[in-house]
Parts: sequence; structure tokens; C-alpha cells
Amino acid sequence: MTLYSSPPPARPFSDTKPILLTSWWITIFCAAVIVIRLLGRLVRVERLFREDLFAAAALIPLFMRMGFVHPILVFGTNNVLVGGAPLSDGEIQHRAVASRLVLVTRILYPATLWLLKVVTLEFFGRLVRLASTKSYTILLRCIRATLAVTFPAVVIADLAECHPFTNYWQVVPDPGGQCRQGYVQLLTLTVCNVLTDILLVVFPVPIVIKSRLSVGRKTLLVGLLCLHVFTVIVAVYPVPTILREDGYQGTRTTWASVEILMATFAANALAIGTFVRDTGVKKERFRYRPHTELDLGNGLRRSPAAVRAKKASWLGHDLDGEAEVGRQGLPRGPETDKQGNEMRLINTSTLLLDEFYGEDIPKYAILSHTWTKEEVTLREWQKPTATTTCKAGFLKVKDACAVTLSLAHEWLWADTVCIDKTSSAELSEAINSMYAWYRDSAQCLVYLADVEPLVGGGT
Repeated sequence: MTLYSSPPPARPFSDTKPILLTSWWITIFCAAVIVIRLLGRLVRVERLFREDLFAAAALIPLFMRMGFVHPILVFGTNNVLVGGAPLSDGEIQHRAVASRLVLVTRILYPATLWLLKVVTLEFFGRLVRLASTKSYTILLRCIRATLAVTFPAVVIADLAECHPFTNYWQVVPDPGGQCRQGYVQLLTLTVCNVLTDILLVVFPVPIVIKSRLSVGRKTLLVGLLCLHVFTVIVAVYPVPTILREDGYQGTRTTWASVEILMATFAANALAIGTFVRDTGVKKERFRYRPHTELDLGNGLRRSPAAVRAKKASWLGHDLDGEAEVGRQGLPRGPETDKQGNEMRLINTSTLLLDEFYGEDIPKYAILSHTWTKEEVTLREWQKPTATTTCKAGFLKVKDACAVTLSLAHEWLWADTVCIDKTSSAELSEAINSMYAWYRDSAQCLVYLADVEPLVGGGT
């Protein structure tokens, strides 16, 4: 029994028009979901996370696919049995163009799905960074490798099925089922889809279940994560129908659009759910501000001990459930409670700022000092003027860099210039990370503004 079959009979455009309208509606709806995610993040956090950038990138193949699907459904492809009068030269040309576009859409369609899978995986990556266990890290890398391997496999299956290659868009004579129906691509995509979506469920759910969250919160998070099970169902269910209908393009387009819809929900439900439940990092005017919090604008500083005392109740690092899982009982490795995830440090040799993340944060010294009226900001340090370099705050940090360099430390952290105080989200995270930063510093320099230097240059 051969896999391929005769082409399906031609259908009137009245049968295709609902498919075209539905596909456009689904595309616009999916784009709206992604835009809501991005706007919600910008409003609440004032910046986009890495997974948000992947979600935004998914808009490109999403609309490109639909732009190509439109002429495909209007013109028809070479996978059709035309009865009666032969096709005109114009109709043959239109079907040839549409058949070329089918090849492209069968790449753009999985590209959209895989980008949405990466969105989910990047969120899991933040959970893993909180857990800091070696087994989770290895598993995360394996899933990333799986995504990196399966997408090229789908593309190869799309382009390597028909020989010669030009038969993909040949209309007459019949080029054969392997050039018209694309069953190898269909089956390869289904297998890779099922494999990767199952991994996206099997990996995070045990992390949530092992946490110390309440049963209700566990159920909610597991339910959101298990949305990928529905994408598995949508990927498998239509395959027999497509084979039974001899690969009719309208059916394939319909189910491809439905799968993109489900994948969009699965990738964005957790983020949008955070906005609806009113959790996560917010702008300062939306967040309760404890009276013991550091007020940089007024020059008041709280001690690291005070920062530590408030961390449990003021979750400034609750990123889309990250704190819900991570701070309330995520299985933790030996590195979980170390320094903050991200730091901006001053190179004591060049006086330039650099950003470091996680395990890449180098050894550094930290400056403890009393704020004065002439402190400099991050922006002033990055683009100093003649006036800025004369400020007492600038000279203080510059001298601290010299002292740090003399102590054989390449990097220095000073709160005045290493925190972007124009970003309330970054300020919130810095406040909650400050205890860890002081604790994990290689050396703490203390500047006593009200103490005169000792005679003879002693310290």
C-alpha cells in the first residue's frame, strides 16, 4: 500500500472562503494575544524579557504565512483533480505560483510553532536558574538541543521529498503524489511536534509539583503548563483526516491555523495570567512601598540586614510566577541563594560599566558610603561631562576604583552608578538583591565622609 494517492477533486471557492476567513481571524487573534503580552510587560516591568523577544519574533512568520496562505487558497495548488475543460495558461500559472508558496508556508508554519516553544522554554530557563540544580540545567540543554535538531528536520522533509525539485510546482502533467501532497513533511512535523510538546510538559510540571505551593496554586500552574498537551492533540488528530482527503490543502491550512492558535495560548497563558492575577514586577506607583525600603532619591539607605528581613514579604523578583515557584519552595540546589541574577559592575581599569548574569558574575569589591548632594547617576557616569567629573560623587567612585585596583580586584560595584534609578523595575530588583551582593563581594570598601585622613597618609 503506497502512502500517496490521487489528487482530491476540485472544490468551488465557496467551500474555501470560510477557511480563508477563519485563517485570517486566527492569525489576527494570535497576534493580539502576543501584543497584549508585550504591552502588559512594558507597562508593568518597563522592559521585555528574553522570552518576550521570541514571542515578538513569532509575529514575523505568523503574518508571512498568512500572507502566502491567502493566494494559495484563492488560486489553488497542483494537488487537485480538475475535471471537464482543461486549465487555461493563466490558471496553470496561478496554481504553479501557489504551489511554490506552499513550500514556503510549510517552513513558516513550523517556524512560528518553534518560536512559541522557545518562549515557553525560556521561562523554564528562569525557573532552572532559581533552582540551580545540575540535573535541571542538563535537561534544559537537552530540550534546547532537541528544538535545534527537530526544526531543521522538518525543513529538510519539506524540501527533500520531491525529485526533481521543480516538480513541486508542476501542474501538468501530474508530478506525482510525493510532489503534490507533502506527506513526509506532514508526518515529520507531527512527530517532532509531539516530541517537543511532551518535553515542554514533562520538564516543568515536576518542578511545580515538588514545590511547597498551595494545592490550588499548584493546580493552576500545572493546568497552564499542560496546555501543551492540547497542542499535541491538535497535531495528531487531523493527520488521518488529511490522509483520507488526499491531502486537500484547505483541510491542512485549517488545522495548521488551529494548531498555531493552541500554541499561542500555551506559550502566553502564564504571562497573561500573571497580569490578570495582578502579580509580577510592577512600576513603583503600582506597588506597595515598605517604609524601611531604600529611598535613593532622598539619600536614605537601609542596611543589608533590613533588605534581608524584607525579602520574604516583598517579592520584587516575581516574574510571571517565577517567585511563586522559586521563592515559595522550588527544589533548590546549593547555588540558589547566592548573589543576584544580574549585576552591573565598573571595570576599575577602564572605568567602563559592564553587565554580568548568573554564574558569569566575576569577583568584585563593593563600595559602602554615605550619600551626598553631588552623587552621580548611571547616565552621568556613562557620558561624563566636565561638570560631572568635578563632582564629589564622581571623584569618590573614581578613587574607589583606584583603591579596588590596588587590591587586585578588577571590578567594583557602587550603588550610585551601577543602578539605573530611572527604571523602577531595576531599582526594585536591586533593592532585593543588595544583601546578597554585599554578602558575596570579595571585599567591602567603606568610605567615611565625615572622618579626616590620618596624618602621614595612614588609613
